[in-house]
Amino acid sequence: MKRFLSLVLAAVLALCALPAMAESAARFFVRVEGEGRVDALRFFGCQAKYEAAEYLLPVANHADYSRNLRMITESGVIEPGYFTPPCYVYPFHMAGCGGWLGVGLAARAGQYNFHQFLYRNEKDRCGFEAPLYGQTTVDGAWESQSLLFVTGGDAYDAVRAYAQWHYDAGWCVRKDRSREPDWWRRPLFCGWGEQEALRQKSGAARPCDHATQKDYTWMSEKLDEYGLRPGCIIIDDKWQKEYGGALPDPEKWPDLRTFTDAEHRKGRRVALWFRSWYPEGLSQEECIEYLCTACGADPTSEKYRARMREAIHTLLSDEAGCYNCDGFKIDFANCMPLGKYVSCHEQGVYGVELLKRFFTMMRDFAKAVKSDALINCSCAHPYFDEIVDQARIHDYWGTMRNAPEGMAHRAKLCGAAMENVLIDTDAGGIGSRRDFRRWMKT
Repeated sequence: MKRFLSLVLAAVLALCALPAMAESAARFFVRVEGEGRVDALRFFGCQAKYEAAEYLLPVANHADYSRNLRMITESGVIEPGYFTPPCYVYPFHMAGCGGWLGVGLAARAGQYNFHQFLYRNEKDRCGFEAPLYGQTTVDGAWESQSLLFVTGGDAYDAVRAYAQWHYDAGWCVRKDRSREPDWWRRPLFCGWGEQEALRQKSGAARPCDHATQKDYTWMSEKLDEYGLRPGCIIIDDKWQKEYGGALPDPEKWPDLRTFTDAEHRKGRRVALWFRSWYPEGLSQEECIEYLCTACGADPTSEKYRARMREAIHTLLSDEAGCYNCDGFKIDFANCMPLGKYVSCHEQGVYGVELLKRFFTMMRDFAKAVKSDALINCSCAHPYFDEIVDQARIHDYWGTMRNAPEGMAHRAKLCGAAMENVLIDTDAGGIGSRRDFRRWMKT
């Protein structure tokens, strides 16, 4: 009879043989045999005995390094947010001891069917947990994800060591960034800020009401007037008729091809903002389900994949009847359906693993049309290094006044996860003139 396997990993864990290149690392895992579904991995959970005073929460939020330091007695959670996903590792530190210890969740390719990694310190007991929500099915022998221990000189070094271990072990693939197109490295112009400014001026209900060919032609002319020459102009939310359908709204964009060709003549490429997961315009057969209700686009659905292959070809190809655009700024990736009751067409694909399928689909279909098509997204984990062309460090609240510190913290985390990745700094510091000037000088 099938049963739920709730695996409690404690002193019975085996210490694996380590690759020769990772002599300063160790990982714990468990092997089991049986039949059922795995509810969660719980590492240790024993009475607290440690020599650490603090740890770093390595996520992208509206805080800088100092405000992401947590006392050892505070529980924490690493999960998709502005980084989707972040590195699943906690760097721990004890003053006077020298160095940091990174404790992370490591997985082989295909085994990222989780989205959270929790550190718990409650009632004098501490441990780590990876909820799997019954999305992993065991039928025979199974090896769990691992608890990985690495060291570093500081918190960022510990994150870097966590990422490097994955590359050295062959569990993740480092992208060759030596031949990147020049236009990827030039400044970006994203129209979202102008859409908001136009909304305030016009009284429109939403900024997306100004994602039109008329408005972007005006923006392009302003760039010319000011002598600004970005390498790419990004058409932001919502140029699509339907988010899921991912084709232009003919009322907003009567002739996207004419606009794109005009930008190319000016030496600018055109990228399209893409809203992840949103099922608008999709059939149920193309969607992830929550208790039999469609709740998000499913990259494991052959019907959805066929739609996206055709749509991406139409958007990027220079053939007659196509739009000749140059890539995608992928947003809202953290809004994927999550939890025990969601299901996709391919059983056992969940969380970060489903996200990898989505990004891989976007990359493969785009690069098949244009080899230099841009994939811009907010990943900061070595599992996504082979996909990311530009890593966007994401939004910043205009009411904050520490853009240089907060955004630099995100950039350091991202660079530690994926060495030499191009950083899209996004739009920090626009809440006040003083913070903006500080941001521009960094």
